[in-house]
Amino acid sequence: MTVETVRAAATRRQSVCVPPGHRVNDVLRAIGAAGEGSLVLIGENPVPLDTIIDRPVRLTVIPTFSGG
Repeated sequence: MTVETVRAAATRRQSVCVPPGHRVNDVLRAIGAAGEGSLVLIGENPVPLDTIIDRPVRLTVIPTFSGG
């Protein structure tokens, strides 16, 4: 699975291996992202953090807050 983290004009791509049956939130933890502060898309569609991943997908993660 490929995970893209988009922040402003920068995009970071990572490959993550998760077995079928894991949730989107598990993927976020694997890449060190906070689920509470992220919008996650599959294609152009937002998905809930408890969505079960049952096939290879490309997730786009957009942080919704920044530190300050």
